[in-house]
Amino acid sequence: MRRIILWTCPRCVSTAFERCFIGVEGVKVFHEPYGNPFYYGADRAQTPEAVGFAPGMDTFDGVLAALRADYPGFHTVFSKDMAYYLRNKMNAKYLRGFQHTLLMRHPCKTALSLWTKSRCEPDTGAPNASTGWTFFDVRDLGYRELYDIADFVLNHREEQQQQDGADDDLLLDPSGMMRAYCAATGLPYDAGMLTWEPGPVEAWNTWPGWHDDALRSTGLQKREHRKPAPSVAEVVAAMKADVCTLPHHHEHYNWQEIQAELQHAVDLYGKLYAHALKLE
Repeated sequence: MRRIILWTCPRCVSTAFERCFIGVEGVKVFHEPYGNPFYYGADRAQTPEAVGFAPGMDTFDGVLAALRADYPGFHTVFSKDMAYYLRNKMNAKYLRGFQHTLLMRHPCKTALSLWTKSRCEPDTGAPNASTGWTFFDVRDLGYRELYDIADFVLNHREEQQQQDGADDDLLLDPSGMMRAYCAATGLPYDAGMLTWEPGPVEAWNTWPGWHDDALRSTGLQKREHRKPAPSVAEVVAAMKADVCTLPHHHEHYNWQEIQAELQHAVDLYGKLYAHALKLE
């Protein structure tokens, strides 16, 4: 059985990418399974913020077993997950035996989108109206972990395969990029996978508010032009202008740390993008 993991970072159009494979005959799709133990397990890395998890998959080993299991009637396991969920588990145990692919977006674009979805309401300090979250954690940009996964694959090339991609490239030519991705991974390609009916997907219910765009979408919509990314300084300035200034909120953020981490993410993105899948 082919086992493929699409590692990504928040706000990278990855859920829409995953949606392309839901319903494809012979492909069993997992939606961010390592998020369950990361937020809910006994060895969780963060305080729970979401509203539930798949039964039996609240440990990292439980998720690993599910990804390595055989499923009658399926020839491929395809899992989309956040690289930062392996923050404390970045080792061969969880990475060997899979075909790894990466989907990324310029960090200055993801940071602003992640900020909007995770910070509390700026006027009242209430939980985020969309997601219910209350804090932006710059570590959750996830580029350190995405780079670590790529580094592992490059150092174990005889065992692993890696294919990188960027969401801007994907949306400039959805058909061409998806066809190339499928050819590189061995997944079946059909033009019909690029469109779907809008509506709920049960596996996405764990993360209310995070997948609204994908739930309303009808497919991968082609963009005519690549939108330039803002600078690191512009992103941080936009965050400062949008932060809650109530006394018990405004000192939560270390802006120097956020700026430094975002700049480091931009540097890592540049290194990863050099290996990205591109159409001739």
